[in-house]
Amino acid sequence: MYIINNANDLLNAMRDCEFTVNLVGDMLEVKQARWIDDELAALIKTQKIGLINILKSEVTNDDQTSNH
Repeated sequence: MYIINNANDLLNAMRDCEFTVNLVGDMLEVKQARWIDDELAALIKTQKIGLINILKSEVTNDDQTSNH
C-alpha cells in the first residue's frame, strides 16, 4: 500500500507497480500493467500537472546529463 501525498509519490508508486508513464508532447501517457481503478484514475487526474512537470524535468535532466 502506498501513501500518496503528491505527484512524485504517485509517479514512484505507479512505476513500482510496473505502469509506464510518459510525456508525449504535453500529454500524459499511462500504459497500464494492470487495471486502473477509479481511485487511481482520480489520483492521476488530481496530480496530472505535477506528473507532467516531473516528467518534463526528468527529460531536461537526461538531456543535460547526455550533453556533458
